[in-house]
Amino acid sequence: MRILHTSVVTFLIISLATIASAQGNGLIPGFIPNGTTVAAPPADAPKIDPSKVRFLLAGSCDERMILDNPTQGRGIVAPEIDLRDELIARQLLQMGITFVLEKCPSAKRPYVYLRSGGPAAFTDAREGFGFVGRTIYERPLDVVQGGGSNERPGLIVDYLNFPRAYVNQQAYYAEQERQRKAALEQKRQAEQKTAARWAAFLKTNRVKHIVTIDQLTANPFVYQGQVVAVRGSFQRMNSATQGVFSGFVVSGISTARFTRSGSSVVLAGRVLGNIEVKPGPMLVPHLSFIGVWTD
Repeated sequence: MRILHTSVVTFLIISLATIASAQGNGLIPGFIPNGTTVAAPPADAPKIDPSKVRFLLAGSCDERMILDNPTQGRGIVAPEIDLRDELIARQLLQMGITFVLEKCPSAKRPYVYLRSGGPAAFTDAREGFGFVGRTIYERPLDVVQGGGSNERPGLIVDYLNFPRAYVNQQAYYAEQERQRKAALEQKRQAEQKTAARWAAFLKTNRVKHIVTIDQLTANPFVYQGQVVAVRGSFQRMNSATQGVFSGFVVSGISTARFTRSGSSVVLAGRVLGNIEVKPGPMLVPHLSFIGVWTD
């Protein structure tokens, strides 16, 4: 049990650290790129000025020195080169892979890291690449990386593009915000239409007061002879033209006006006083039908 508890605690610590790292570089976990395999740029793709990028080899060409990742190339790209562009990013990676293979012809797994900066000042392969070897959650937002493989010619393997991922994240949230605002606007317009329809209902039926059932029950004579609006739930027809609602009775209703028990409506009616309903005896407010509002 203690071992299980320790494992759970360790898992939580790692998970929290992972999330914190992801949030640290501005990307949430759902947008942190996973290594994929993509096609190398086509031969007829526009060429990039080689003066805009400088590559250096990290380590030696001895493939047995796995811990030092000897076939790793690192490049600094001029700031005006847009690494968010997938084709440009893949071209630069291919240039880096070619550079590594020129320096280490026997390399079987050339891998390249790219960052933005000043190519001319890039003289130390370690400078600016201290994150290499750590988790992808610690990658800076300007990093593009990928490699080649003898077994998979014409492809770039383990391709990650953090600038593109950030753009995708920003686009996602922009779309979410657009949809949120559109929904709010749609709701606002619907509320405006409802308010206009409600105002028209009150005006058309010459409603003087909007009351509750409790107000009518306590003293309907305060409103006698006046048209009021009151919400109620239809229960049954007491006669061909008289309906019983939850707490009051309405006369002068069309025979086919209400056909379903339990339907909630707002009725505009002229207050007549009280009336006895059965089973009873019980006195409830009595109105004559003027109009009906349905939500």
